[in-house]
Amino acid sequence: YGLLILVYVSIFSALLFAVPLLVRKTKRRAAEKKRIEEAEDQRAEKLKIQREKAAIHFAEDPDYMAFGPFLALGCAVFAIMEPFFFEKMFETMLIFGVYF
Repeated sequence: YGLLILVYVSIFSALLFAVPLLVRKTKRRAAEKKRIEEAEDQRAEKLKIQREKAAIHFAEDPDYMAFGPFLALGCAVFAIMEPFFFEKMFETMLIFGVYF
């Protein structure tokens, strides 16, 4: 039951917050591709970009930063709202096919 609420909240918050991160990632990849195409030595430029990415700590990498806050938000919402979810939304969950 708890994992189910956690997944629902994580998916909902991901829809709200991950879309801008996805747009930013797409723009960054397009800029990298353009940078490689415009370079005189494309192979060297690609290796330079890969070295820059390798130098970034995973906690600062925007591709990985997106996951942690959604999981934490899901846990917090579950911890706070668990009585409400169980008492008030039990029938709604049964309609959605969630059986306990």
